[in-house]
Order: sequence, then structure tokens, then C-alpha cells
Amino acid sequence: MGVAFGGRPLRQPLGRTGGRGNGGYDFLRYAEDYTVREVTSSSAVQVMTIHKAKGLTFDVVILPDLGGDSLTNPRKDIGVRRERESRNVEWVFDIPRRIIADADPVLRRYRQEQEAEAGYEELCKFYVALTRARQANYLIARPLGKNSRVRNFIKLLDETLVLGSPPTISLGERTVLSLYESSKPTADANWYLQAARKGADKSVGPGEEAATPADSAELAPRLRPPRRLPSAHSAGTTMGAGLFSRESNRARTHGTIVHALFEQIEWLDDFDFKTDPARWEVLRARAPHLFDEARREVKKSLAHTEVVSALSRPKTSRKESIECWRERPFELLQDGEWISGCFDRVVIVSGPGPLPLRATILDFKTDQVANEAEAAVRAEHYRPQLRNYRACLAQLLGLARDRITAVALFTKLPLVIELNP
Repeated sequence: MGVAFGGRPLRQPLGRTGGRGNGGYDFLRYAEDYTVREVTSSSAVQVMTIHKAKGLTFDVVILPDLGGDSLTNPRKDIGVRRERESRNVEWVFDIPRRIIADADPVLRRYRQEQEAEAGYEELCKFYVALTRARQANYLIARPLGKNSRVRNFIKLLDETLVLGSPPTISLGERTVLSLYESSKPTADANWYLQAARKGADKSVGPGEEAATPADSAELAPRLRPPRRLPSAHSAGTTMGAGLFSRESNRARTHGTIVHALFEQIEWLDDFDFKTDPARWEVLRARAPHLFDEARREVKKSLAHTEVVSALSRPKTSRKESIECWRERPFELLQDGEWISGCFDRVVIVSGPGPLPLRATILDFKTDQVANEAEAAVRAEHYRPQLRNYRACLAQLLGLARDRITAVALFTKLPLVIELNP
């Protein structure tokens, strides 16, 4: 005998978050209304995983075999302990078996944290599964044994939903226990009969004109906006050999490390050259053979007057406040395009009013330029990218573009070049 959990689908509207501008709101509104549609035939049954179903909706969803292991089973890999606020790595350890780890208070606390995180991820996954249906959800599972100690999802439902003695019902030729079923008016066990009647009412006789469905607007196709990356600012020809060469890969890795080192600096005023460089060492694992070179380049930049000024806390009045973004990704809709990008560094100065007063975009460039003349040529190459960044930041902050300064910092020389139209 099997067991079944039945009922209406769960629904929860996507929340909207406030912000200085309306770029984030526009994107959330679009994402809330957007539905990913796959090409399917009428009355088709699709079989897929929960992850595959993310973002899709169906009239009916049947979720079988949701038992599995405990909700709180952490991944079996090397344990990495991070500091809560800075997320810096404190230690890395090959976690032993539970009976051994529980004997040590540090490892026991780490395991408890990992179990809580694993449980949260599992519940998020099941939330996705339970919110795919328009009309009805059916959860089917094997019955739990009387002495079962497993702490899986079915056990959680059994402890939170099942009351009293569940009735026996028939599903086709099978007899099962109905452990839980939504009650009216939120659910109708015979919803499919009403759907069948609606289908019959839509039939068109000879000489009759087909009626337009009332919900035809919901079925109208919606064009997916083209995606654009501000960093992909220029067209040209790239040799295939260059894409996979060792030198090209080395340059990309070098740039990644340089960006990561600069990301550690919020304000240079507070940067301790004795302590903070030691924190940089956690990045050495990315590419040990390139780390020292990247760190020397960054330290050389930090000794330059213009770089010091760009990374220091700006002078403001008492009524003004400062905010610094570092490696901040963003997504927004702009002129019918989906814009995806990441700001290297943005400094925002706000006043007592609702909108910021001014902002500065600082973009790190690790090009191997030999002198200021070469840097000036490369700066013109990057001008369209910085122009796009200014437009995106203006929309995100609700700030006029002429109140935003865009600056390119060439770390090799070093050299700071302002790139405003």
C-alpha cells in the first residue's frame, strides 16, 4: 500500500525590493511576469527532475518517490570554514566520520552548521517542486515504517500535516492512504471534470465562429529580450589560436587575481599594509605561479598618487554619506535589452534626500601597456564600455548621467584616465 499527499499548488508572489532607481524594480516586474515556455504538444506528459522544472508551470504535477535520505545530510567533501562577516577562509580540513567529528567542539559545530545549510537547500528544492502546478499537486510516497528514524521530506510532511487516522482511497487500481488533502474552497478534488466541461464548451459547430478564450492574453507569446554585456563593447576578429594559447590564459588569470586583490580594499585610508597583504594570501591558491606578480603590480599601483586618491574615502560634508560597491554584479532591462554586467568599484555620495548626489565608477584594466601613449589608445577602446556602465548606473540609482564620473585605472603603469563623453 502506498501513501499520497494531495492538494492545491502553493503560491507566493515574488516580492519587490526598493531602491534608488527603478532599474531593479523593472527587472523584478519583468522576471515575475516572464514564463519560460518550451515547445510541447497538446496533452503531453513531461518527465523531468525538480531542477529541470524550475521556472516552468503545468496544469498538474505528480511528485513520486520523494523519500530519500535525511534532509540534513551535508555534502561529503573537504570542509572549509569561513569567517562570518568577511568570508575569509579560516581553515580547510578533511572532515572525519561523524563519530570522530562530534568528539571535537569545533568540528561538531561546523558539522551542525553544514547540516542546517543542507536542510535549507533541500527545503528550497522541494519548494520549487510544490509551486509548479496550476491546478493540482499529487505527492506519492512509500509508507514509513513504524520504527523509522529517517528525517527526510516525507517524514517532515507526516509530522506536520497528517492528523488522526487517514482514510483509504482508490487511485485507479491501487488502494492508498490519503494522508493529507486540501479542503474546499481552496481545492476541488474533481477539478479535472470542470476542465473537461470547459473543453467541451469550446467546441465549434458548423457555421459557428470560434470564441476567443478569456485568458488568451496569458497565452500570447512574449519575446525574450536580447542579452547584452557592457564589457562586450567592440566587434572585431579574434584568432582562434589566441583564445586557447597559454599567454591568453595567463593574462586572464592575472587579471582575475588583480581584481580580487583590489576587491579586498574598501578604503585605502583603513588599509593596513602589514596585516591586509597577509589576507591576500588566501588568493594564492588560484594560481600560485602568477600570484606574486599580480601582488607586486597591485602594490606598485597603491604607491601612485592618483591611485591613492581614487581608492581613498572622498571628502564630504557632515550631511553626506558614502557607499562603496566592490565587484557588484547587476541585471537590468534597458531599451528592450537585458543588460548583465559587474562594476569593479563604484563610490556613491548621497545627501539627506532620497537620491544620491554623485557617483564614480572605477574600472581596473590589466592591459600590458608600456607607456601613457599606449594606455591612451587602449582607453579609447574602453570608452564605449564605460559609457554603457554610466548609463546602467544612472538607471539603477535614478541619477543623471552627468553626475557620474567614469575612470579607468591601468594597473601596469599605473595610470588613471577619466573617460567621460
